[in-house]
Amino acid sequence: MGELEIAWRWSARNFGPNPYIRSATTPLMIDGVLYATAGMRRSVVAIDAGTGETLWMWRMDEGERLDRAPRPNPGRGVAYWSDGAGDDRILVVTPGYHM
Repeated sequence: MGELEIAWRWSARNFGPNPYIRSATTPLMIDGVLYATAGMRRSVVAIDAGTGETLWMWRMDEGERLDRAPRPNPGRGVAYWSDGAGDDRILVVTPGYHM
């Protein structure tokens, strides 16, 4: 274990402030890509597991629904679904309770 080195670091700071002291996500790795949530708006990000490069990001504009959300920051990540024939999906529940 003494020979392990950090390969790369990824920061969620670009996804807005997070007023909560502890914010955690549980990423999924599928075919060399990490999928996770970032920031208070729970943006979904895809990160190349080999390089740490952000491949894409998705965020829903929830407007007032986000402002009225009783628990805007809970949620630890994403889920993965596939029909086995190429219809693969990353699922997330937004702070405004959209899926």
